[in-house]
Amino acid sequence: MCDSSRRKKVLYKVFTCETTSSSSAPCTFTVNVTDNGEPGTTETFTISVDSGPTEGGVLRSGNILITQ
Repeated sequence: MCDSSRRKKVLYKVFTCETTSSSSAPCTFTVNVTDNGEPGTTETFTISVDSGPTEGGVLRSGNILITQ
């Protein structure tokens, strides 16, 4: 039997935006965030620009809160 009150609800959001860089060239970036529930000790944030390498990881401090 599972105790649903003990399960963490993981929420994940991805958004992609297009903009222009300082050289006026089109640029696309993608941001991924994960809300692993309280107390917010394993939240993640990553960003990639024009399909380049992904930067980011687990937050050193803070708490991502994604609402539905």
